[in-house]
Amino acid sequence: LCANASTVQSILSSDFLPEGLITKAMLLCAELAPQVASMNGSSSKSATLEEKTSVTDAKVVLRSISTLAFLGGSWARDWVRQSLAHSMPHLPTGPAMLYKIATFVLPRKHHALEGDCSELTSCALRLLADLLIDASVEWHVEAVNCFTSYPSFGDQSICGFAQFVSGGIHSEITLSAMSILCSLSMQVTRHAFDPKLISGGLVPPQIETIGEGVMVGFEVLSTLYSGGEMSFPLSKIQIASAHIIISSITAMLVGLKPVIYLHEDDAARNTSYSIRNDIIEALTTSTVVGKVIAFLASSPISLNLIKSKSSVKELSQVMDTVSHYRRHNASKNATYGGWSRFVTPKRASQKVREKSTHLSSHLTSDAKKGVGIGVEAYAVSEVALALLLVWYEHAEDITSSDSSQDLHHHSPFNLLLSTTPSPSQQRYANGPNDVTLNLISRFIDVDYALIGGLRSNV
Repeated sequence: LCANASTVQSILSSDFLPEGLITKAMLLCAELAPQVASMNGSSSKSATLEEKTSVTDAKVVLRSISTLAFLGGSWARDWVRQSLAHSMPHLPTGPAMLYKIATFVLPRKHHALEGDCSELTSCALRLLADLLIDASVEWHVEAVNCFTSYPSFGDQSICGFAQFVSGGIHSEITLSAMSILCSLSMQVTRHAFDPKLISGGLVPPQIETIGEGVMVGFEVLSTLYSGGEMSFPLSKIQIASAHIIISSITAMLVGLKPVIYLHEDDAARNTSYSIRNDIIEALTTSTVVGKVIAFLASSPISLNLIKSKSSVKELSQVMDTVSHYRRHNASKNATYGGWSRFVTPKRASQKVREKSTHLSSHLTSDAKKGVGIGVEAYAVSEVALALLLVWYEHAEDITSSDSSQDLHHHSPFNLLLSTTPSPSQQRYANGPNDVTLNLISRFIDVDYALIGGLRSNV
């Protein structure tokens, strides 16, 4: 029934749904979650029909509410957030409720409910990610607090995001958790300058928690490179996860800069400065992360050089196709300006799917043979290139404030002048064998990437 935002609003504001239905349904899911955890913790490898039905019903509830929030626009999201504000005395509200559900029902290996619990966890996190769009500062603060590091063994602590990424880059749970991280990263500047957060001393711990989440994202991204070989993200979930993680890193760097230079609070500036330097250090010193970003940034050309065996004709078709899509995308992004990729309220998987479908519709049959995987790679490569540019901008800031620092060390300079890694050496015997900068410059203009798709007329 939810064909568009107006239909959703009509349903929620009418008597179609019994009064308090969503609130009561969410409360039941919250009360069911500890019982699911108990089922998961049992040694039994089988589950009763009643147990399976309970988990399935909870999935339907969360998935349905998530759909309402996603399709219904700002009004529907606000309506759902208000519904989650009502709870029992012993149950959390808002983001904490969804977070608790997700942690309780985390899947356990080799258990009969593993698959169902995986979907339920993903649904809870996805709903939280949807509700973070245009949410209040208070909602974001509550969400960040959920992912604060907690004690582990001895003096060690674990970031709240880490428990949701054990399934790797191909897991829907990972994608949902990283989508939350991306939403939080996009709001760093806005929340850092909020008077209530400043007066309460909440800015430094909020930035620190999001920064820890970004470091978790690095770990997930690095799994694409293993044993000297690059594994290109083939599935839609893998592509969307790579896209959302790189978007989170880029948004975090963009958001931290005003805090570092303009914030009135010393603690907020120092924390932002430290997190920024940690991110740049990770980009600079981690060979694996650097190789992954370089490969993804140049993938539309490098993969097609491999596939077409450097055929000049087919490569030309590939480049023309990418250029056509780039011009089309520029007009779509004009509304939001240079950083439009960070403000569109679409799920990562949907954005990747739409871009892939649109680009495929403009290909000739010959060009499609040459493009192959490069079509799906484009969305990821675009944001990877944006990260390279923002990375260099921060490297310049670091070296300009400290003359003892080397720009080449902190920037992607060495990475761009190194050979782009090839995916699966056994599968592709003849890789592109070209430096990353050469590959990037063949399919995208720096001025285009710098302003996010709006090419200059120069």
